[in-house]
Amino acid sequence: LISAMFACVPIAGPALVKAFQFIEDRIKVWIFGKVLLTVLRMSQFPLEKVASIVRAMAAQDEYLDDLLEEMLCPSAEVLRDAKIGDWRSLLVRLVREMGPNACRDALVSALVDIFEVDIDVADRFIRTLQPQDLMMLGQEILRGTFSFEACTKLARLHVEEFVFEVSARHLKEGLAHGYISFSFESPPVVLTVDDDWLEEVADAVEPTAECIAPAKGDALSFVNNQGAAFMSKEEFQLVVDSAESDLDAAPSGDDAMPLVRLKFRRGLDIDFADRFREVLPSVLRKFVGVPFPQGRELAGNLDVD
Repeated sequence: LISAMFACVPIAGPALVKAFQFIEDRIKVWIFGKVLLTVLRMSQFPLEKVASIVRAMAAQDEYLDDLLEEMLCPSAEVLRDAKIGDWRSLLVRLVREMGPNACRDALVSALVDIFEVDIDVADRFIRTLQPQDLMMLGQEILRGTFSFEACTKLARLHVEEFVFEVSARHLKEGLAHGYISFSFESPPVVLTVDDDWLEEVADAVEPTAECIAPAKGDALSFVNNQGAAFMSKEEFQLVVDSAESDLDAAPSGDDAMPLVRLKFRRGLDIDFADRFREVLPSVLRKFVGVPFPQGRELAGNLDVD
């Protein structure tokens, strides 16, 4: 009502509405904080431990469950103390079965074992999730379900693009000696990359602000100005050879070094429903022993919705 009244004020109306909304949000946060603090004090939870847990949740600390159990049960004797009752032991069991670490382990297992995502790529994706998103996806898996749409949305939300510039000679040498290698599917994906080689490249080429070193699982999208989504190994090699030829043709004494500009996409840029249909035959073969023909037939008739 107040926002509607302010909105009618000429010129200053929109600014007054924004200011009122800001004040309203601050009041809500203050009230929530006061209520939460009162509840924590009544429950006799050590506030410093609560603060540690909040920080651990924000960082997805692997010892978060241990902190929760320590707060709920400072010692083993607490669980046997009849005066406290069973509610703390119940909370400890829930933390162990449905807590952050259990959710993280369940999500990692699903991504790697079911969706056949590389474990390093899966770990990078999970570290980008907010605690509430991690808990939502993990608890669904622990309950025996999976939200294909939500996981696809969260994964694509955290896909980033970056550029890696390398001299043609360094790139050719890296490919020849296996310092960097690709799986030439659609699109090509980084299989291996050597840290010492990356340091050598960085010393030879002054990196720009947007230049980031590639890592295992990154997808190649452009080589210079040429799209690489469907690039074969031979086509990629031709681009590298062409850049090296430019270097050989440069006038002697010219310090300019022709660079190959590689553009990558990092993250899980996949549709989980489509990926599930794709991997279902191998998953059924691996876990249940269903032959591939029957698995492919089932996958073709599957409705993940």
